[in-house]
Amino acid sequence: MKLHEKLAMYGLVTVSTFLIGNFLNYDKRYNLNINVELRKKDSQEYLPDKTDAENNTDNSKDTLESNIEDSYIMAYADVDGDEYKIPISFLEYFSFRRRNHRVNSVDEYINFITYDNKTIKRIAEGLTEKSKTKEESAQIILDFVHTIFYDVSIEENRDYVRYPIETIVEKNGDCEDLSILGVALMKSIGIDAGLVQIDKKGNGHVAIVVNGNFQGAYYNVNGKKYFYAEATSPELLSQRSGWEIGEIPKENKDLTANIHTFK
Repeated sequence: MKLHEKLAMYGLVTVSTFLIGNFLNYDKRYNLNINVELRKKDSQEYLPDKTDAENNTDNSKDTLESNIEDSYIMAYADVDGDEYKIPISFLEYFSFRRRNHRVNSVDEYINFITYDNKTIKRIAEGLTEKSKTKEESAQIILDFVHTIFYDVSIEENRDYVRYPIETIVEKNGDCEDLSILGVALMKSIGIDAGLVQIDKKGNGHVAIVVNGNFQGAYYNVNGKKYFYAEATSPELLSQRSGWEIGEIPKENKDLTANIHTFK
């Protein structure tokens, strides 16, 4: 796929701070007390080990199950200087953890783009509630994705693709995890977005493509312009990527690209 470039200035987008209750417009089950807060990368540290479970009496097991049903994992994000707290159901998170995470090709990533998930839609709606255009909304969502740690080492010995809820909770992911999250959030609020796979000497890189009135680098797909959007951020937690839609890393400009759009 041939890359084009449309040059112009694109202003920075800021996000207004809001109350979390208004943000996610929770139904009754989201009004339960939030008693689980997750701020570490490895969420498994919050699970009881096998020995603890075996030592529990039947009574304590019932209590544990009840607590889990009423528990929420709190994900945190700082987007353009505004802080967000995003409670996610413990049971919903682990329901995704139990699913299959293996793929044979990029075409199967569509199974991970859960844009019809209610929690994903609430997050996207909350992040973009002050946006006046879909272009502003898409950029804010990309800024949110940039708050998640880009971890290039998590799949050195295995091929494991995360669902968007997992990526938000675990606060890390590689290029396809972050791109899948971005596309799911965008599509949940009606933004036309997809994935681009770039061939980098056998080690493919995955990013986002977005249709809209943007400036910069884009791919022409069936007469529609899909602008490049880099989902990854620097590998240092103290740095933010600052990528805007239409900006493409110079090392990716002249490489072969395959576009995957989804209905």
